[in-house]
Amino acid sequence: MVFRFVLRRLPFPKAGVFFICLTFLFISIILSIGMARRVLTLWNNIINLIYPNVCIGCDQDIAVKDSLFCMDCSSKVSYTIHFKNRNNDLLSRLGPRVELSCAAALYNFIKGGRVRQLVHSLKYKKRQDIGHVLGKEYGRHLLRSTWHTPTDFLIPIPIHKKRLATRGYNQSLEFAKGITEVTGIPIRKNVLIKTSEIKSQTKKSREDRFANVLDSFSLKKTEGLEGKTIMIIDDVLTTGATIEAAYTRLKTIPNINIQLGLIALADE
Repeated sequence: MVFRFVLRRLPFPKAGVFFICLTFLFISIILSIGMARRVLTLWNNIINLIYPNVCIGCDQDIAVKDSLFCMDCSSKVSYTIHFKNRNNDLLSRLGPRVELSCAAALYNFIKGGRVRQLVHSLKYKKRQDIGHVLGKEYGRHLLRSTWHTPTDFLIPIPIHKKRLATRGYNQSLEFAKGITEVTGIPIRKNVLIKTSEIKSQTKKSREDRFANVLDSFSLKKTEGLEGKTIMIIDDVLTTGATIEAAYTRLKTIPNINIQLGLIALADE
């Protein structure tokens, strides 16, 4: 009623008023879209500043999203054949002490190679995004694998709370998050707990390393894991002491079936 009263007293026809209102609405929408684009551009610039889209191996720009290496460095990376071969060298490295239903690593970890730079940046240069990208790649390989049996839960290898406070994140958990994004497999991060820090073990025997790591792990919140298939998630396997200790703790859960997922497998 009031609107019609106002329209009758305006110095131009009602059609003209409608056109002007429509024009103002259209301009407002255009300005809003322009503002949204500017905000999105600013956000992308901030993300690129924090996590620059450059090759981990040579610092050259990368055109492909979610890629960590340029084409040249990617050709120099040593991938494993674990996703094609169920009875692979990772299983033979750990057996017979660790009886896994299946195990796979993305890369071979070669001293001085590109993968070493990758893992170093993930762990020590605040590049937790690397773990997420690698996890998604692992997840895609897992879905394409012909031998992989269904996994109920991912169990990332924990780090001690002091190291977590210093680093700000657990690299194995970040890797697991990427796997979950692709596969949908849920993460149980509070099952395996790191109760103490481990000092340098470079001069210790394999048995002593295993004993020390085993004492540093404990189990918590294992409800719902009996009879399930879990996948231990870690970054790099070297001596295997960490994985063996985690396996030993988790194997105490009745009828548990254990798998292993890694970023890389180091030379013996």
